[in-house]
Formats: sequence, structure tokens, C-alpha cells
Amino acid sequence: MPGRSRATLFLMEQLVVILVFAICAAACVRIFVGSYLMAGNSRDLKNALQLAETMIECYKATSGDLEQVGEILNAPVPEYSTAGVQFFFAADLLPCSGRSTAAYILSIVERNEDSTATLRVSDLLVSDREGNQLISLEVAVRMGR
Repeated sequence: MPGRSRATLFLMEQLVVILVFAICAAACVRIFVGSYLMAGNSRDLKNALQLAETMIECYKATSGDLEQVGEILNAPVPEYSTAGVQFFFAADLLPCSGRSTAAYILSIVERNEDSTATLRVSDLLVSDREGNQLISLEVAVRMGR
């Protein structure tokens, strides 16, 4: 019987070691998944910021003329609505044809109610395909430069 108790003790020790390794592996997997998600969010935010920066420069260069902005960006026909204009961009930040293929949606909503105003103020919104807002900026340009 003495040999049998040693085997049981050895087996228990091996089970404890396996349990410790399993707990460490689970912690490492959780850390790796968290870093992967964080990198994806960071990439989306960087791309959204780059799109917003490009759009602001185009918007200011054209004094707020959205048709000229679309031509400069070489964007396919944007969606016009009462709220504003939406441009669609793929994951590689190139313009794409519609919402179904877009990774990013860039919206410009003009806020001027007064047509005689010398300052055109608009809201620029960049969101992902699910509609999560990534960046929201206010942009203003002087009319009649």
C-alpha cells in the first residue's frame, strides 16, 4: 500500500500544476484579446481623424461647397438628406459607392439658418459602419473669400 499513496500524491501534484497553467493561460488569452480590441479601436480612431482632417481642408478650400468637396475627394455620389451630406469610405480610406461597402461614414450637417451670414458653420461627424460616432467636430468657413 505505501506505493499506492505515493502515486496518488504525484497525481494530485500534477493536477495542481495543470490547474495553475490553465489559469495563467486564461489570463494571457484575456490580455491578448483586450489588446487586440484596443488596437482595433485605436486604428478606427486614427482613420476617422485622418478622414476628418482631409474633409476639413477640402471644406475650407471650397468655402463649404459640398459638391466641390465631393469632386476633390473623388467620391462617388454622396447621399443628400435634409440633415446634410454623407460620404462613404472603405477601410483603406478610399471613397466607396454606398453604405453597404463603407467602413466609415462621414457626415456634414450645415447649421446656418440665415442665408446672409458671412460665416458658414457645419458639424462634421465620422462614424463607423455600425453607427458608432468616432469623431464630432464643428467647422466654420467664411463666405465670399
